[in-house]
Order: sequence, then structure tokens, then C-alpha cells
Amino acid sequence: MKMERAYTLACDDILSNKNYIRFCYMVLLAGLREA
Repeated sequence: MKMERAYTLACDDILSNKNYIRFCYMVLLAGLREA
């Protein structure tokens, strides 16, 4: 769960850059797999 928070914060920051939205989703998927 702690990792999810880190990913969420990273996502929030990355959302400001539309180019990184895809990367954000990939990171979230990786985080969910680990969890």
C-alpha cells in the first residue's frame, strides 16, 4: 500500500505532462502486480 501512495504521487506529478500519462499507467500496472 505504501508503494501505491508513491505511485499515485508520481502519477499526479506526471499528469501535468500528457506525454508521460502512458508511462504513469504502466507504472501503476507494475505497482498493482507487485501488490
